[in-house]
Amino acid sequence: MLLGQTRTILTILLVSLLLTTLLSGLLARTIVHPLSDIEHASRQIAAGNFDVSVEERGGDELESVAHAINTMSRQLKRSDSFKNEIISNVSHNLKTPIAAILTYTELLKSLNDLDAERQRQFVDVIEQRAQTLEGMVKSLIQLSKLQTGSDHIRWEVVDLEELCREQLLTFEVLADKKGLQLVLHCPEEIPAVISDYEKLSTVIGNLLSNAVKHTGTGGRVELSLAREGRATLVTVSDNGEGIHPDDLPHIWERFYKSPHSRISKSEGSGLGMHIVKTLLLLLEYPHDIVSTEGEGTTVMVTIPDLDHPPVAGEERR
Repeated sequence: MLLGQTRTILTILLVSLLLTTLLSGLLARTIVHPLSDIEHASRQIAAGNFDVSVEERGGDELESVAHAINTMSRQLKRSDSFKNEIISNVSHNLKTPIAAILTYTELLKSLNDLDAERQRQFVDVIEQRAQTLEGMVKSLIQLSKLQTGSDHIRWEVVDLEELCREQLLTFEVLADKKGLQLVLHCPEEIPAVISDYEKLSTVIGNLLSNAVKHTGTGGRVELSLAREGRATLVTVSDNGEGIHPDDLPHIWERFYKSPHSRISKSEGSGLGMHIVKTLLLLLEYPHDIVSTEGEGTTVMVTIPDLDHPPVAGEERR
């Protein structure tokens, strides 16, 4: 009887030991394997390979860590792709204005018998190309801020009519050179809006710049303000070359330059309209564009009325 009890106890102990071993192995595999995957992914990311993924399973802290690793990997991959695209396009776009600046600078240094008019023409070319470079650098800095999420909205009360007048003034010299009419159409009193002054200035400035650039001598660029219910409609229209139907779906894309436009490919950076689109999405402003090739283009932006500056997580009204 004692021997039988001893055998029973030994059997139970052996079975318990076996089950404990199996459970320990299974538990170790459940924990160690995901940790091994996470470690491998972390080493890959540290080495510059962002195309990695960790299986998200378990429903515990390990799953949260795996999710964080995958999110970081995707963000780094997008940033790396953006960086490579920026380098490729910028290096290409910088070549033409830099080459022009160097060429005309050498001509000014080497040709001693140039008359004053010819010198002025050379200096004008250098100035134009330098302005192109300056605009490209500013656009890249702003685009970088938008891509990284470091450019937050700063809500404030904005005198929209005054903002539009200031933006039109910045294009007066260029418009005079091209023989263009710049017109502000505001048939009624426009109340102040709650918005981000800097971002709204960039949107309107880029739209005006695009309109002036694509409108020929003797043309007209009009900036209009009008009330529509509880919103203000901002419209920038021109009677310039218009947009080819094939280009219309692509004008908001980064670095896009129309193959059908009469404007030289060396002018601009191809970022202006993309920045406009990005800012309008950030501000949550409805927008639309209508264009007929050979007749002109109209861009419409709706600025909804806000009772007060929104706070994080608050629904706008």
